Amino acid sequence: MEGFWLSYADAHPRRFGQWLPDKLRANLAAARRADPSWQTVKDLCGYCLTFFDQLDNYECMKLLDVVGFNAIVPNTEGDIGRRWAQSVCRLAWQLFVTAQATILSAQRRP
Repeated sequence: MEGFWLSYADAHPRRFGQWLPDKLRANLAAARRADPSWQTVKDLCGYCLTFFDQLDNYECMKLLDVVGFNAIVPNTEGDIGRRWAQSVCRLAWQLFVTAQATILSAQRRP
């Protein structure tokens, strides 16, 4: 699977190479620990949004077809990948906003 993520990173317009998959891996590991901080959740969500919010990038969506239900054949290449990326980004955005609001609220408390 490592080769897949490098291919995706290279297809990404910002050409992240190994940097962003490494960031996702590290932040996902931190978020999976017992009781992660809101900052950890926010960081992971930010990287997810940076990496997967490429819905207009055909090459990225086509590559993501294999991640999103490899057994389903899309009507058009990239359809499954686009749906998968939309779901990831929707959840990442909801968690990002919640984390940011929680962090700001905690900073305002005396």
